[in-house]
Amino acid sequence: MKVQGQTKKKGLRVKSAPKLKPQRKPTTKSRRSKRTKAPDELALGVPSSAQKIRFYSNVTIIYMATLLFIGFVLNPYDLFRKAPQSRTVSATVRSSLPDNIKELAKTGRPVRIVIPSMGIDLVVKDGIYNNASQTWNLSPRDAHFALPSSLANDVGGNTLIYGHNNVHVFGTLWKMAKGAQVQVFADNGYVFYYTLDGSEDVKPDNMGVFEYYGPPILTIQTCSGNWSEKRRLYRFNFERVEP
Repeated sequence: MKVQGQTKKKGLRVKSAPKLKPQRKPTTKSRRSKRTKAPDELALGVPSSAQKIRFYSNVTIIYMATLLFIGFVLNPYDLFRKAPQSRTVSATVRSSLPDNIKELAKTGRPVRIVIPSMGIDLVVKDGIYNNASQTWNLSPRDAHFALPSSLANDVGGNTLIYGHNNVHVFGTLWKMAKGAQVQVFADNGYVFYYTLDGSEDVKPDNMGVFEYYGPPILTIQTCSGNWSEKRRLYRFNFERVEP
């Protein structure tokens, strides 16, 4: 039954909001797969040509340096052995003293050298030069008296004692202070005392030690330089002789 003045309202259809599907959280695997690799990671994964060249160059340099070091330790290139090809050296002992005072001098062939401040006490053998091979005889643990130089004496001349620059012979002389005392024992019982005056590096062809004339001095010679390319001369002034 219709009621006057009233209209029947139709029901309004209200659209419901769309249902949202729950989003799935990306798994660790998917996260990793989507992440962009850093340049460092790419570089580590696939080395570039420049990196390969730099790597192999460094390896080669280290390898060569190691070989050189081992060779130097096992068989050091001792330039002290070489003498100038244009000269010859006599293998006989000379006194470098005038004939008229030889009889007044106290002389002796060195057979032992002691440097108290350095803890050095070495046997001294004859140092002979071979003109054919142009080499000096050299011991890894003993010192040598160069026969062409002057015998130890209290009058004049240069007495030359040489040896390897290693821990067994003269490798620690660079620590020696000026004024350090050296004792040279002779084959006839004399003991000659000297004090360090100074040192210098000379070229391998320097022959000045055999050309010295003057007051009695002692020279100790060994190698110096990164590759033993020089000779270091330690010069000692004569003090006294006993007994």
